Amino acid sequence: MTMTVPDALAEPVERVRGGWIAALTLAVLGVWAVHFGPVQVLLLVQAQEFAPADKQALFGLTAAVGGVVSMVTTILVGFASDRTGSRFGRRRPWVVAGAGLGALSLALLGLAEGPGLMIVAWCGVQIAFGGMLAALLASISDRVPVSQRGLVGGWVGFGQTVGALVGVLLVNVVKPATPGYFALAGLLLVCAIPFALRTTEAVLRPEQRPAGGLGQMLRGFYVSPRRHPDFAWAMLNRLLMNLGFVLATLYTLYILQDAIRRPDSHADLLLLNVLNAVIMVPAAVYFGGLSDRRGGRRRFIFWAGLAVAVSSIVLVPLLNWPMMLVSSVILAASFGAYLAVSTALVTEVLPAAQDRAKDLGIVNLTHGLPQVLAPLLATPIITGFGGYPALFVVSAALTLIGSFLIFKIRAVA
Repeated sequence: MTMTVPDALAEPVERVRGGWIAALTLAVLGVWAVHFGPVQVLLLVQAQEFAPADKQALFGLTAAVGGVVSMVTTILVGFASDRTGSRFGRRRPWVVAGAGLGALSLALLGLAEGPGLMIVAWCGVQIAFGGMLAALLASISDRVPVSQRGLVGGWVGFGQTVGALVGVLLVNVVKPATPGYFALAGLLLVCAIPFALRTTEAVLRPEQRPAGGLGQMLRGFYVSPRRHPDFAWAMLNRLLMNLGFVLATLYTLYILQDAIRRPDSHADLLLLNVLNAVIMVPAAVYFGGLSDRRGGRRRFIFWAGLAVAVSSIVLVPLLNWPMMLVSSVILAASFGAYLAVSTALVTEVLPAAQDRAKDLGIVNLTHGLPQVLAPLLATPIITGFGGYPALFVVSAALTLIGSFLIFKIRAVA
């Protein structure tokens, strides 16, 4: 039996099948692999090679500039894909274009011989990352009924978690940096192909295309918190949770090298990523599906947020290898559950069906902005306000605040 493709702007009611979920998950996996492989390993290695005395500053600058580019891209691509009348649908063309640009930019990163090309090429990767993620997440609102979004959110969390593991594993196996970047480029293309070939989308009819051009797009960046308070609270919750998460994990390699002084920090980083995947994946899928069956998504998000805060707090008095393992276990289970349920919840508070991708592009700011803010906040905290333990205190405080704010949302139980 062929699955019926709903009208482009209709609220989906037919359950999506395993093949579609698998294609979406694989594409998400590829997107996050090419993000985490460089962020966790390759960019850190290049920063250390290009500026040994200022490696944190160079890495922070690269991550921050890339984060800004990614944020802008998610909104622009979201706006454009909402208006795309291609016979291939609204989202697929942008996934394909992003995969091509991402592969090319990764290749240029591998050929970089200095910080200039490194930053420019990373911006290219972040354009691809932001654009693909905007289109892929919008397809959830396009195709997945509300009663199935927790489950699909769990598989999206699976893709993100395993993508992070695959990206880090790949660049640890394929060395040095240049072949590692080329391997990531190939992986991105392979992961995007099934979604591009197997997914069917409704074509947006001319009369359904949202009106307005650049001016409308610029006005659309602002979603009134007064008119859409639930959307605003969901955004703030995700922003604080993601900022806390990024602060706690961004400098893991340097923590292993400089604070704990592990003899093989790269192997330890890989072990932590494996541990995260083994725990986070089943947590995301299980709690995402459980929130579909039982409802009460806010309650799931609240308790997951408290546990994320605990994962940072335990490292404040004892920053050593055993506690890093304990923290990773807690973080993997709690953040996996959070990702799945939060993804489902935010699709239920979007302001308008015709602007799904644009609004989800705005939601993706809650991922991109922490990538910008975290390096800028972390550098003075590490160097002048207590080092890495102070960084974990700030991380825990942000996630605690975000956890309590979830109850401001009223439209979703």
